[in-house]
Amino acid sequence: MKKFIDYICLFSALTLLVIGVHANASIPYKIKGEVISELPEVSEQEETDAETDGEESDVVAEESETSTEDRALQPVDLSDAVLTISHEVTNDEGEVETVILVEEHFDGTFNYEGVIDEATEVKITLRVSEDLEPMEIDTVVGTGRDIHFALLDNPGPGDGFSLIGTSSTVLNQENKFTISGDLSFLDVDLDRTMIMITWDKMGADGESRRQTSELLTHNNSFVIEGDTSIPQVADLYLIGSNIPGFFLTLDIVLEPRGEYTVSQLGNLSEEIGVSTKSGYHTLLIDSWQQHEEYLALKEEMAKQNDWLQELIESGADDTDGELTDHQTAAKGANDDAEAVAVSATPEPAEGCEDAVTQPEETVSQPKEVVKHQALRTKISAMKQDLDNRRSSAIKEIAASHKDPMARYLAVRLNPWDRREYALRIPSFVNLKQSWKRSLYQSTFRH
Repeated sequence: MKKFIDYICLFSALTLLVIGVHANASIPYKIKGEVISELPEVSEQEETDAETDGEESDVVAEESETSTEDRALQPVDLSDAVLTISHEVTNDEGEVETVILVEEHFDGTFNYEGVIDEATEVKITLRVSEDLEPMEIDTVVGTGRDIHFALLDNPGPGDGFSLIGTSSTVLNQENKFTISGDLSFLDVDLDRTMIMITWDKMGADGESRRQTSELLTHNNSFVIEGDTSIPQVADLYLIGSNIPGFFLTLDIVLEPRGEYTVSQLGNLSEEIGVSTKSGYHTLLIDSWQQHEEYLALKEEMAKQNDWLQELIESGADDTDGELTDHQTAAKGANDDAEAVAVSATPEPAEGCEDAVTQPEETVSQPKEVVKHQALRTKISAMKQDLDNRRSSAIKEIAASHKDPMARYLAVRLNPWDRREYALRIPSFVNLKQSWKRSLYQSTFRH
């Protein structure tokens, strides 16, 4: 019996030792940095010409200052650049102190490996010169993800400073969410595309604050990790610098341990969606966005848009509205286009059908214009149908779903348009009555 008790004591001591070792285990992390030039490339011929010009005008060059345009196209001067990586700690007196992990000259490349006891928020600061404000990135080390940042050497003032490929701000693994995407299906260069997400994060003081994570894609891919203690609606933005006008906003319903994929929507080569395998996002977003009827309508609308674009590129007149008599005559003379008579007289108001009206006037329009207008009308109707499918699905959840959190999140997705604001009131009242007061107050106080 004594030996058995000794074995138990020894086993307990070893267990505590192992737990203690793991509790104090250091977490390795890596940080690397580089400079990415956004300056226009200069050909060998242009360099030769520049050198020749320089030889012929050495005296003038010495006496004159470099023009603003020339300076804007010069590579960033890193002779005085200083990189600092730091984090804050609270001492025994309750005072916040800054701990410097790294501080060194930044020559355009940076590689650092360290260890830390736990996931820790750090600030990466780059001061290019004393004359410029320092640029900063907030991130977390000790998450299992390597950190990659870059100084973006842009033409003119205002160089960028951003994470590349991966952003992780996870401090609580139990509340972690992951958003990943591979946008290679778009078949365009997205390496300078900014991915940004904003959501509410609960601080140590119990107060909710707006959190933002942003990064640039790497090889058209990205991973964003964060944490949230409660399900919530967040905004995901895709902003393309290499693609003029590429700006996309996606709704995403975050929750602890959620895993989300940003990918091609259905078979559409230019449509992006966010999906997950379970949870509130599946209920509130995937239920209608991944539905076969919704996707089929999306595909049909894409075909109509392609057809319209083909008509425009073929040189067919893309005039919106009515043509003047002069334009119509010119169109007919130049292109011998078939004209279509379009009524210029409005329909009589309801109840006034018997009123005497002036003889109907017609405006002659080429067939291509009528075809454009018909396509635009059809596309507009399809878009409205898609919007109605989204709003109807979310409104139904907001009005009658048995889960109060699902109803709350549906309200936050705001499926009502401006003219329907009053229709939201019953959903709020229903939600308040069915939710326990404590839960209602803790959620709505934000």
